[in-house]
Amino acid sequence: SNKDKTLNLWKKIAEHFKGNPAVAAYDILNEPGIKAAATYSLHWDFYNEIYNTIRSKDSNHIIIMESCWDADNLPRPSQYGWTNVAYEYHYYPWSAQNSSDAQKSYFSSKVSDIANHNYGVPTFVGEFTCFEQEEGWKAAMSTFNGQGWHWTTWSYKVTGNSSWGIYNHNPEKVDIYNDSADTIKNKWSAVGTENGWKNDKIYNLVKPYLSGTVTSTGGSTTDDSDNNSTSGVATLYEHSNYGGWAVSLEEGSYDYKDILAKGIVNDQISSLRVSDGYKVTIYDDEGFKG
Repeated sequence: SNKDKTLNLWKKIAEHFKGNPAVAAYDILNEPGIKAAATYSLHWDFYNEIYNTIRSKDSNHIIIMESCWDADNLPRPSQYGWTNVAYEYHYYPWSAQNSSDAQKSYFSSKVSDIANHNYGVPTFVGEFTCFEQEEGWKAAMSTFNGQGWHWTTWSYKVTGNSSWGIYNHNPEKVDIYNDSADTIKNKWSAVGTENGWKNDKIYNLVKPYLSGTVTSTGGSTTDDSDNNSTSGVATLYEHSNYGGWAVSLEEGSYDYKDILAKGIVNDQISSLRVSDGYKVTIYDDEGFKG
């Protein structure tokens, strides 16, 4: 059956990538709800089969469970005994495509949704877009960073020319019925960022919210300062001894919303480096107070 094939596939993947630090996590099924509808116990039970199959070969990698829409569409991890998992959501404000204010309310509601369920696992926004609403994009990414959520847009590369992709291209289409294997290979080989064009609007919106979020290639969480961007006059670090993520700031004043926009997570700064000749004043509260 297809379920058996899926389980065998994940068994082979877990065997192959066990201990590989380049793999962040296993995202086991994409939008598995019927016709992309919400997930419920039917899907959770199969998630659990996949989880146990992976854990029989790999006890360390994070396993991602997709909702994919709201927190109510996932169980409490303790219901199945899941550990080292993350919960994934896909956020598309379809009814607010033309209103940044409505999009802000939409993403605010997602914060309440996840907080109210309090699953105690990392949140991963695996897909989202704010269409053409610049302020909506800013509000979304500021919200994600402020909550300490992990996120990625849909998508890095797309065909055509739209806000759905950071890079756009128009590769030659493959005819799966008539093209030879070599023809298909050649066509697909031309699908690359170097053959596309940057969507400047989306690129420039997204980039500031990703600054300083470089992780160690060796998988260390104790001191990966050599792998972070530290070119500003002041660099803030997640962990003590200059470890974890790092965000560098140029000379200036940064209020609460400004540091969130830079990718700094609230209440998660443990060490600081300041360039010679500069002084940094840090305030406890928003509005340069405390």
